[in-house]
Amino acid sequence: MILWDRQAENAWAPDRLTHKEGKRFEKWASPEIIDVVSKCFSTYHVDDTRDSLFAMVELFTRLARKTSSHLHIAYPLQVEQDVVKYLQYLKDKSE
Repeated sequence: MILWDRQAENAWAPDRLTHKEGKRFEKWASPEIIDVVSKCFSTYHVDDTRDSLFAMVELFTRLARKTSSHLHIAYPLQVEQDVVKYLQYLKDKSE
């Protein structure tokens, strides 16, 4: 989704930095995206894993909304809300 977001922002023009399926990520991604991606990894601990899952969902949904707008595609907001609601339910149930 990060790669699609980058390409959509550049009107899908060829980009030498991103043409290798996201390799050299640190050279073309914004510092904010790099920071958020670092939160998508965790230790082998339930709370850390859960936090990284929620960080991934937040990043994916934010970029998916933006990219769908660039592409003039209807974003499935209800699906997103249902997934987030279910994940929150699972989190609440396990605490």
